[in-house]
Amino acid sequence: MSVSTDAILFYGVCLAENVTEEWEGEAFCELMDLDQTPGIEIVMHQSLSCPLYGIAIAGTITTAGRGYPQEIDPAKLNAPVLPSGRDPIDEELRRLGVSENVRRWAGQNTKWWMVSWWEE
Repeated sequence: MSVSTDAILFYGVCLAENVTEEWEGEAFCELMDLDQTPGIEIVMHQSLSCPLYGIAIAGTITTAGRGYPQEIDPAKLNAPVLPSGRDPIDEELRRLGVSENVRRWAGQNTKWWMVSWWEE
């Protein structure tokens, strides 16, 4: 028997598994607090028992539930660009005064990501 998962498409930073495991209390809380920030959304993916996280530009998240395909407009897949040419995630995190511990991952892999979510 196979497992069916939901799809999540977003533009932002997909944090590596070891990043969230290494972060201790304050840095992890700082990351989770970003979800309350206009312009930024935290994406939880993989599964509830073994979650992974991403930081997304608000408005770029599209989900497709099992058996419910979603049409993606190719024009939507243009990466958000700032007039300064700087990475939008890194710029927003700097503006918010987010610590270097969280920001060090911003810009290293900012792109479109397709991840999955399995509710156990």
